[in-house]
Amino acid sequence: MKKVLLSLGLLAGFAGAANAQSGVVKYGVKGGFSLSSYTGGGDIGKNTGFKPGFTAGVLVNYGLSDMTSIQIEGLYSQKGTFISESSYPANTSLAPYNGQQYRSTLSYIDVPVLFKVNTGEEGKGFFFELGPQASFALRD
Repeated sequence: MKKVLLSLGLLAGFAGAANAQSGVVKYGVKGGFSLSSYTGGGDIGKNTGFKPGFTAGVLVNYGLSDMTSIQIEGLYSQKGTFISESSYPANTSLAPYNGQQYRSTLSYIDVPVLFKVNTGEEGKGFFFELGPQASFALRD
């Protein structure tokens, strides 16, 4: 919970700093659908499938020029996997679970900081985003 509050506090601090600078500041909400999967080594990953989830949050966009901006987001994201038929090695304590299905849903707070380039007029054309993201796992 401390990580969540810290993330939201940092987001609010960045928003305040953006307001103090010259340029256009925009606020918004963001939502979407995601598909995630497990990509690990060994036999377990052979029968994995995609797990649907959703993403929702807020964003602050600070315009640097007509074509570029910095965008900071605070997002709640669901990630996970679906294993259609587990296949653990026979000599392990997990062997009795072979053949069973397994679903995992994990919740995260994601905080991407993106450099955004627009190719057309505002609201038209393509845009590209590039930047780092910090993710904080929540307890389910």
